[in-house]
Amino acid sequence: MVGDFKKIVSELKQKYSSLALFAIVKMDELVDTWTVIFAADEVRDSNISEIYKTISKLIDTYAPKEAPRISRVGVFEAKYYLIKEFLKLDKNEFEDVKVNGNIIHYGLVFYPEKTRNNKKTNGEIKIHQPSR
Repeated sequence: MVGDFKKIVSELKQKYSSLALFAIVKMDELVDTWTVIFAADEVRDSNISEIYKTISKLIDTYAPKEAPRISRVGVFEAKYYLIKEFLKLDKNEFEDVKVNGNIIHYGLVFYPEKTRNNKKTNGEIKIHQPSR
C-alpha cells in the first residue's frame, strides 16, 4: 500500500508543484476506512472538482485494492487551518492524536516527508505498513 501511494504522490507533485500535504488517515467515526487529504496552493473553488477527479483516477490506477477502503477525499488550499495543523505533526506515521478537534486513529503523511526532528528527508518515507 505504501508504495502505491508513493506513486500517487509522485504524479501529484509533477502536476501540482505547490503540493503541501498528502496524507491518508483513519479519523473520527470512520475507523475502518481511509480519508485522503490533499493540499496545494493551486487549489481554487474553480478547480476542486478537477483535482478530486485526478486524485480518484490515480487511486484507481495505482491503488485499486485500496480504493474501496477510501471513504472520502478532501481537497484543500494549503493555507486552510486543518492543513496547517497536520503540517505541525513531527512524523509521517501517527496514531491516536487530535488534529484541530478531529480524532486521528491512525495516519500516514506521504508528503512532506519528515523525520522525528521535523526536517525533510532525502525523499525516503520513514513509515511502516499500517497495522490497522
